Amino acid sequence: MSSTGAASKPARPIARLAYHSTVTCAAQASVYGKCITASYLDVSKDMCSAEFAKFKACLRESVRSTILCLVNLIDLPCSSQMKKRQ
Repeated sequence: MSSTGAASKPARPIARLAYHSTVTCAAQASVYGKCITASYLDVSKDMCSAEFAKFKACLRESVRSTILCLVNLIDLPCSSQMKKRQ
């Protein structure tokens, strides 16, 4: 990959899904990651379930919106929709 390709948005659909998911849900991912790392030595079931639920919901919405943009099922431009959610 060239150095300019790393800074730009990915061209392949699956890469775009991953890109939008990580960019859009960075805050939720960070909160979930901090919860996990805070007590990773004493793991218990559902210890970070609230944080995971928020992260999961964000990922689902991000992927759903990205797919709708890719298949042009919405009236709004994709970039406008992405900006609204942030």
